[in-house]
Amino acid sequence: MNNHHQKSKFKKYIFIDVGGNIADTVENFLKVGVKSSPIPSKDYDSIYVFEPNREFYKLYDKFYNQSYQFTLIKAAATSVDGHLKFAGEGTCGSTLIVNSKNENKDTFKTLVPSIDFS
Repeated sequence: MNNHHQKSKFKKYIFIDVGGNIADTVENFLKVGVKSSPIPSKDYDSIYVFEPNREFYKLYDKFYNQSYQFTLIKAAATSVDGHLKFAGEGTCGSTLIVNSKNENKDTFKTLVPSIDFS
């Protein structure tokens, strides 16, 4: 009996990383998959990453043109569409600005889109 997972031609497997940061989650996913899932990472059709910090965008270049569709969504994921203010902290991440006295020269705005994966 074959115990290997067989990918259905009707199912699509999608990996979503919300707050991608330095791309370490995607790298680990591609190496070991999701430990609690019987589906190996090689069977996933698409990878989506939400990341609002433009300092990290270049870290995702290596994921394009692979056997899966890779999409970097240059925005934060939240419950509303619009603009949120984030203070870019270089490669340390981003911080949501809740009042204007915390703003500095690194503050930028990013559009927060809603995405339908159906």
